Amino acid sequence: MKSIFTLLLSVGITSISLAQQIDTTSYSNLQDIQLRQTNFSKIAMISLNSWAIGNIAYGTIANFQTTGEAKYFHQMNAIWNVVNLGIGVPSIIGVYKHKDQQSFETLFKNQKKMEAVYLFNAGLDLTYITAGAASRLYGNSLNGTDALRFKGYGSSLIFQGGYLFVHDLAMFFLLKTNTKLLDKEWKNVTLNVNPTGAVIKFK
Repeated sequence: MKSIFTLLLSVGITSISLAQQIDTTSYSNLQDIQLRQTNFSKIAMISLNSWAIGNIAYGTIANFQTTGEAKYFHQMNAIWNVVNLGIGVPSIIGVYKHKDQQSFETLFKNQKKMEAVYLFNAGLDLTYITAGAASRLYGNSLNGTDALRFKGYGSSLIFQGGYLFVHDLAMFFLLKTNTKLLDKEWKNVTLNVNPTGAVIKFK
């Protein structure tokens, strides 16, 4: 368990280190803020896809080289990350596609949507961890192969859920730094009223 917590901590530190390569204080306009938003998405998808590929490769090999509970642990790690990779590959392709400059309203809505998604996912990750603990507990009441399978799969769910929780929570807080920049942009908003209606403009 100590090695698992060490790995999760290293993943969180790596994500934060990548984020520090992006200027978090200097910006000049909405284009810079949109670029930061895109860069954060790149960090998230690179992290997720790297994790998935590593787990699939190592989990597949270890599945054939171990026995007992460990075999099922590695087996589930590989299976779980096939799903992660299926989500991550299309997402990272979308992130790297060129996007036109967004309006303040669109950028703000996308920002809030991304924050909500990562926060929701962090909550969902806790259910994976809980399900893993329940699986291990149920395995303790069984015998033979079934006991090994439930305990191995349970440990994998705790492991994978732990990584995703660190990943999603780290991305949520990174995105919050971008929201602060968007909030500052409100000072550049002016409301022009004319006979045909009101128009919102940036200075």
